[in-house]
Amino acid sequence: MKIKVIIVLFFSILLYRCSTNKNHVQKCSFEKINFIQNSKKLEYTILMYQVIDTTVIQENENRCDTCPIISPFYTAYRIDLELSKQQEKRIKLIDKTCWLKLLENDSSDWAANLVLYYMTKKNAFIFFAGDIKMERWKEYYKQEDVKYWKDNLK
Repeated sequence: MKIKVIIVLFFSILLYRCSTNKNHVQKCSFEKINFIQNSKKLEYTILMYQVIDTTVIQENENRCDTCPIISPFYTAYRIDLELSKQQEKRIKLIDKTCWLKLLENDSSDWAANLVLYYMTKKNAFIFFAGDIKMERWKEYYKQEDVKYWKDNLK
């Protein structure tokens, strides 16, 4: 009899903990991510770095004698943000639905997009080449980025 009570109690606690964690993540609690709420305050840097494409190296090894050698190096750009460890943890808990809500909100769309570029290390060439700032992004590039995130966020 005692064993049955202990087992029932154990599963009750387990189910309760699972349900509270699940609701916590799905709730989309914006107060915990207030650093994304005001797009104007988020500071970012665009970093340039060199990437080596290993498929090009393999193609160069198999090329004919008269074919030109193709450089395996290319330049890519990345958004860099200075986030605390706590902020890093919080953005990892945000699910796709919440990201899309943040992208639809005019006060958080720019910051949410920058954070997504930062998290996924998506090439940010357009921000560098087009010298894109918030107003220009909203007018010309927002729809394209939101569509990309809808299709590619998990």
